[in-house]
Amino acid sequence: MKTILRILALAMILCLSLTIFGCTQPPVDNGGESSTPSTEPSEASTEASQPDDGKVTYTVHIVDESGNPVTGGMIQFCVDSCIPCVIDADGNAIMKLAPANYKVSFTMMPAGYALAGETTEFYFDEGSYEMTIVLKTA
Repeated sequence: MKTILRILALAMILCLSLTIFGCTQPPVDNGGESSTPSTEPSEASTEASQPDDGKVTYTVHIVDESGNPVTGGMIQFCVDSCIPCVIDADGNAIMKLAPANYKVSFTMMPAGYALAGETTEFYFDEGSYEMTIVLKTA
């Protein structure tokens, strides 16, 4: 029984560590102007997403049907295994990962929202490191 509890405690610590340290959001200077999420990455954002360590910054914008950011909840980035990421106060989930064809899905839907369509799994367009997922009010 003690062994099972230790294993569960270690698993919880690992998940929490991945959540806390795996999701990072670089500071954004927009010159005081407001910005709205775009489904099309700019050349500058795509190039800036490729640091020297070979990893890229993947950004998922979570918005409602009016384009307003939706906060709370959690998504995951999956290839062979899944990495959880919390949706921040600006409606973004940002991860720095090795380039791959990541599947994105919700592990915890933001309170009061549901998927706007039938799709439950999302993929980045080829050559893109950003996507927008639209949710509807539940």
